[in-house]
Amino acid sequence: MNLRSALKTAAILVLLGSTTGPALAAKRSATSTAHRPTALALVSRYFAALDHQGQPGHDDWNLERLYAPTITLLESLTTGSPRLHTGLGQVRAFDRANVLRWFLQRSEQLSRSVILTIEQPYVPGPGHELDRAGPWMTLFTIKSGKIVNLVWMSC
Repeated sequence: MNLRSALKTAAILVLLGSTTGPALAAKRSATSTAHRPTALALVSRYFAALDHQGQPGHDDWNLERLYAPTITLLESLTTGSPRLHTGLGQVRAFDRANVLRWFLQRSEQLSRSVILTIEQPYVPGPGHELDRAGPWMTLFTIKSGKIVNLVWMSC
């Protein structure tokens, strides 16, 4: 799959996961969201949880609590080509197999439920290949205080 196809797939996932229409907006505003973190705060919690994953005494559920049960992840880290993981079990397995640290360079709220981030992977210690890796892009879709879609690929 080439970059154009990957971006088309990402756009479809965002459109499927984003909330549109006045009826949905009216229903959403009628319910209390005081206990839910904002989309940007949720994304910050996601990166904080990633940075502590795999450390002694770390609660792996901190990351998994942020995901909706029906989460989808489109990533190109494992094979260099876009790969889709669906459901909480597959995304948990991906997270456990790919423990990385990320330096969040930029985050931008594109809509009420969609956040775009640019981040740089790093691994503590000199000489690791990720010290010179290019930036990555993550597109988050948030619904009801949970991450429902992640599109994660190299820029």
